[in-house]
Amino acid sequence: MLGAFLLVQLAAEVALLGWLAHFLAVDYGWGWSSALAVVALIVVGFDALIMGITYAISGVARVRSRERVRIGPFAFLGEVAREVFAYLACFKVLQPFVLLAMGARKRALGPAAGTPVLLVHGYLCNRGMWWHIARRLAGRGYRVHTIDLEPPLGDIDAYGRQLDRRIEEVRDAEGGRAPILVGHSMGGLVIRACMRARGPIGVRGVVTLGTPHGGTALAPWGLGVNAFSMRLAGPWLLALAKGEVAGFPIPVVSIYSSHDNFVSPPESSRLEGATNVRVIGVGHLAMAFSRRVDHALMEALAAIEAKPAAAINAAIEAKREATVGLP
Repeated sequence: MLGAFLLVQLAAEVALLGWLAHFLAVDYGWGWSSALAVVALIVVGFDALIMGITYAISGVARVRSRERVRIGPFAFLGEVAREVFAYLACFKVLQPFVLLAMGARKRALGPAAGTPVLLVHGYLCNRGMWWHIARRLAGRGYRVHTIDLEPPLGDIDAYGRQLDRRIEEVRDAEGGRAPILVGHSMGGLVIRACMRARGPIGVRGVVTLGTPHGGTALAPWGLGVNAFSMRLAGPWLLALAKGEVAGFPIPVVSIYSSHDNFVSPPESSRLEGATNVRVIGVGHLAMAFSRRVDHALMEALAAIEAKPAAAINAAIEAKREATVGLP
């Protein structure tokens, strides 16, 4: 659904910009090289403006943050440039053309014997945003699966039920082996919502990337039930955390950036009971293309794999028995 919408939007943009280029080149007499340069500047400038707004809003929320890690002006400009590139790649190329980028919905990448990993995308995204990470994981020997959450502005608990069904599909496809779940942004909350409903049965571990576990200052600017649920210290997030007071019986790692322009304040990505890993100088969408995040993700997956599945299952059973025994 999102891919089709983005494709229509992209077609409309190309038609409008094509008309503008023709007007400048032919009717206004600028020539095609100058006209196309202007059109390119408009495209990049508009997307840079959108990213600039996210940085401005997050910057206000970061003033009182405990995660105020300073970077130099050139490093900051580099981060913004990478974030604009990531926005262009995700919303102009990979997600509109998701079938070309990722293949069929249930297509798996990587060797059949590899550890199964299920990638869960975030807000207003589809599985196309995993293009880089999916291929990196497959190249490292993982068996990579994805999911498309629909509709784009839906309820996170409903997404959790979709993920529950997808986990079972992946387990069936992998001979009963439990996948490691990796969620970007809202995808991490979808994973937690799924775990609240089904428990951790059939899941080897969880890694979240830039997930607003405590909410984000940008949520009031978003649309949909899912955006409302991600408000700072909102009722949905508080209820989610309340169900996790006993901790996690499976390994959970939260990888986050001190310079995230969508999750603000950045400490909102820290999750109690999880292993929290901080990276510096990486924007929110750029996490999907960052070498620093690649490195942190590979280390997190290796740490989860190093814990024997039998020990994880024993911890799950122990927590289930303790829960049943509560008065």
